[in-house]
Amino acid sequence: MATVVELAQGNRYSRSSEGGGSVDTATRTFKVVRDSITESIDTPALCGIDVGDPYSDGNQVPCVGWESVPDGDSRMVLIVTFRYRSTPGGVDGSGGGGGGGGGGSDPRLRSPEARPALYQLSSTLQEVPAVGGEVLTSVGYAEVAAFKNSAGDLIEGLTRLEPIVNLQITQYSYIDQSGLLQYTGSVNSDQFVFSGHTVPAHCCIFQGLSVSPYVESGFRGFQLEFQFSFRWNYCPGVQFNGYSPLGWDQPIVESGYNIINTGLNNSFVQQEHLVYELDDDGNIASPKTLRNQGGKVRAQIPAAGVGGGERQHGAASPVLLNADGSPRARWLGALVNRAQTQPDMVFGNNFSNFGVNSFY
Repeated sequence: MATVVELAQGNRYSRSSEGGGSVDTATRTFKVVRDSITESIDTPALCGIDVGDPYSDGNQVPCVGWESVPDGDSRMVLIVTFRYRSTPGGVDGSGGGGGGGGGGSDPRLRSPEARPALYQLSSTLQEVPAVGGEVLTSVGYAEVAAFKNSAGDLIEGLTRLEPIVNLQITQYSYIDQSGLLQYTGSVNSDQFVFSGHTVPAHCCIFQGLSVSPYVESGFRGFQLEFQFSFRWNYCPGVQFNGYSPLGWDQPIVESGYNIINTGLNNSFVQQEHLVYELDDDGNIASPKTLRNQGGKVRAQIPAAGVGGGERQHGAASPVLLNADGSPRARWLGALVNRAQTQPDMVFGNNFSNFGVNSFY
């Protein structure tokens, strides 16, 4: 885990006159050392400061933003600077983090970039592949990992309507946050909390960011609108970090036209799909032995042979597979894996890694 220490030499506090009132500004600087170059960190949580937090218990000048800059060629060390600024005449600091109060409950008494973020939720339905669900049986509904017909063949093409929750977050900032645009399409790499609700890994995607200039008394900056979408997409039998929802990952049913020719006399292997040695008449030789054992071959189906014997023909539809590529026995449920098709990143609780202000 990364370590953090506050740098006293990077702390500053000043007061100036602006717009007919006094403005307090301050900075606090931290040094963060990562364990590895690939480690992802939630910077506000690590430093214990978020946008909107006061400078100190006795000084309510709010944090209006932060930036993280690599220090040195190794990029293992980060210098993180938190900026504090009061609205002209709105919050009375005392300088250097001393006593003094001020501020009110009206959000417009705070500088726009330090106001609580606003969010709006909406929902819709999206059609997704139905690789798993519930099948009606004689004794009720039974949960399955993939749909099969009565002959044990995979049923493809089924879909279902999955709820999608769309989230729009609006806030103000001195910078346009254009650096976040490169993360459009990224999903959360691990679980995080939003408004008290736990979101499993890969269940939230960053849809984009829109920016427009914004001017208010004493403030020149930008209005930011973040777009996120949540999708749970439960699939029975599929697990990732202890969670069963696929989120924005894609389900992959283990099936195919080709098999790995192994598993003779194994009860977990569908024997008729294996490829056997043939006799001079083109029938399956007795006793049965595998041809090209362990090789990749086309799955077979049985057919009538010469003189009451048995022949084989290539399967015309995909067959279910075991983890080793052998044909899976029909009495077993299909194996369903998941594929991560979107890049991931650390979102942070309440999207703190995007620089989103506190919602409260």
